[in-house]
Amino acid sequence: MRAETLKFQQRVRTWAGSIPINTPSMVALEALNDVAEITARCLQAVVDGRRQSTGRMGIDDFE
Repeated sequence: MRAETLKFQQRVRTWAGSIPINTPSMVALEALNDVAEITARCLQAVVDGRRQSTGRMGIDDFE
């Protein structure tokens, strides 16, 4: 799942590179990129939590 998220994030960045700055499309792609980044971090927290057997799936990393 994380690999797919990172691939999607790379595609969003590629799209953003082809759009002029200060356009509504660029703002939307920046928001989409931020969501993809947060999703990737949450997935990594779950993986880390399972490795460490914390029982909270790494949620403490964000507090």
